[in-house]
Amino acid sequence: MAFPVGSLVMVAVVLGGSLLYRRWMMGRMQRQSSTPEARAAMVRFFESTGYRDPAAPDGDAQALAEATMQRMARAWEAAARSQPTLYEGGWVREFDGMPVTYSFSSGGATSVNEWTVPLPRPPRLHWRLYGGKTGHATTPAAAGPSDGWRRIRPADPELADRFVVEANADEASVQALLGTPGLKEALLSCAHVDLEVGPSTALFRDPLSRNVYAAMGGYFGAMMSAANLGKTFEVAAPVHDNVADVLTRAVRASA
Repeated sequence: MAFPVGSLVMVAVVLGGSLLYRRWMMGRMQRQSSTPEARAAMVRFFESTGYRDPAAPDGDAQALAEATMQRMARAWEAAARSQPTLYEGGWVREFDGMPVTYSFSSGGATSVNEWTVPLPRPPRLHWRLYGGKTGHATTPAAAGPSDGWRRIRPADPELADRFVVEANADEASVQALLGTPGLKEALLSCAHVDLEVGPSTALFRDPLSRNVYAAMGGYFGAMMSAANLGKTFEVAAPVHDNVADVLTRAVRASA
């Protein structure tokens, strides 16, 4: 599920129930996406997060909001007709002195919803951490550590209760990394985490947008807010900030 357009398209299609209800909801969201309130909410989101179009880094929030609205209108129109539609894109921002790229895609074979930070140099250790508030998340890594990696239980009970950690390093190094000031709090602020620090990139995945859904009060809350784009953008901004905070802290802890 991509932010936040793909999120709402998927909510309406998957949870929408009957075809008539789905068409009604899609029509309502399409009308909502063209209102001055929706446009203002998008502008506030881009101003708050500092996201820019990588193809036009000097563009302002107004221009990015207008381009987003046009793409949304096309996505709503296709979804309302139950036609397959691919909605994808990406934005860039600077957070705590680091470049953060957000990429999203929905409507294709798989959904993409992820954030990346390039590493200025190879990290001291490569590691993964994943899980959520309702227990350990199902991810490709959940089947077991990669060759040369080991699964390490966090010494901190709150982290151990929520997350699986895998690394290609010794346990003492991993425990020291997890004890980096502020990292635990940043991780616990997220409803879902799928974080990996690799040789050249730090990556945070959330293909089902569990963090946005949680901020909206779960799937039912998302359904109730599906036609309120202003609310969706308002909720999404701190989610993006939380993820960027996790990534930049993880990069520094791994340096």
